[in-house]
Amino acid sequence: MGQNPVNPTPGQPPYPHSGTSGPLGPSYGAPAGPGYGFQGPPPTPDASRAYGPQSTVPTPGYPSQPSYPPQPVPFAQGANPYGGPVQNPYGTPGPNPYAAPELRPAGRLPTKSRKGLLIGLLAGVGALVLIAVVAVVLITGTASGAASTEPDKASTPAAALQGFLAALSVGDADKAKLYAKDPPADSPLLTAAFLKSAIAKNPITEISVEPIVDSSATAFTSASYRIGPTAVHATYYLTKVGKIWKLDDVVVRTKRPAYWGKLAVTINGTTAPSDLAFFPGIYQLSTGTSLLEFRTPSFTVEDPRDYTAELTATTPAQVSVKGQQTMIAKSQELLAHCLVAQETNPKDCGMNTPLPAGATLAPGTVKRTVTTDGTPFAKSTVLMSSPDSSTVSISTYLPIAVEEKDTSGQVYKGNLVVVDATGTVDGENLTVVLS
Repeated sequence: MGQNPVNPTPGQPPYPHSGTSGPLGPSYGAPAGPGYGFQGPPPTPDASRAYGPQSTVPTPGYPSQPSYPPQPVPFAQGANPYGGPVQNPYGTPGPNPYAAPELRPAGRLPTKSRKGLLIGLLAGVGALVLIAVVAVVLITGTASGAASTEPDKASTPAAALQGFLAALSVGDADKAKLYAKDPPADSPLLTAAFLKSAIAKNPITEISVEPIVDSSATAFTSASYRIGPTAVHATYYLTKVGKIWKLDDVVVRTKRPAYWGKLAVTINGTTAPSDLAFFPGIYQLSTGTSLLEFRTPSFTVEDPRDYTAELTATTPAQVSVKGQQTMIAKSQELLAHCLVAQETNPKDCGMNTPLPAGATLAPGTVKRTVTTDGTPFAKSTVLMSSPDSSTVSISTYLPIAVEEKDTSGQVYKGNLVVVDATGTVDGENLTVVLS
């Protein structure tokens, strides 16, 4: 640290001023204290002077300083508090390596500091631009290390799954198939038109894939997304084929349920084939007739490993309101026909009353009468017949009294019961038989 010429550090000799007046100039500063060369009591300070000559007592270890006439203390340039220009008796001073740093007026920066500030600002702007470029690269996925999501370039499991779900979300069925290790066979349920009809009502959105990296030949990764109102969290299994990752399954496969019977079932308006296959989505079912309907008219496929219980077990068709009304009316029509039929065993009536062997029925002699109160079938419940959903039935108990004569005039009387009415649905047609 440099020596302060006004207040020298204790234990250090004062530094001489440089100049042209001689090898040593007068020393200015505080009076010497004990241990600094003064012997005896300290001198009485003179209040009339701010500065005075130092004691001439020599400091131990240093030669005594010659005595010079008192000289005025030099102030900073242009700062003489007593008026007048400052005169330096020692000439123009040289650079002082121990002087304090130069102070400048506030609000004024040195030229070198301005250059440093400009360089700092430019460096900061450059850093922001670099960060923005990196952010754009990461967002667009065009960085040199980003994995492509194209089906023939997906080098990570996450990239393959991301590409598959993205293809579904825009209805690109052909591209979605290419992500499969074994692409599914052609099906009317796997076309672009069919897929677009599904996502038009229930779009696939909010896709998020877990960004895992797997170095083995198989992997599984999770994804979350929404299918219409349904939130899905699913796990997909993948296999590495060469350098490209493929999904083990991209569709759910199942057989047409047997309980659909002969119904012309449609899925999103497309006639259902015997082999069913579905991409993830929500699908609408129709029986193909206004007489029947599905108890749950839609089902959801959340991922290619979904069991689709809604489709295969819990959505059997049921009789619609129109089907109920039609079945009751058709049963009443048939009953009315059977009651007046002039045969011992009229067709589809379930009323066989044969005569004894050798007897011949006399024409117009058959009389059948319902012996219960109320209108037959009016309050009946129509149910689906199992296992064939193309038939419906009414369970009843309808007692009927029968009277008939043979050609000899012999009268025969008896009773029978109709216990069931069964209807077969064929499109909008319904055929009923009694038994």
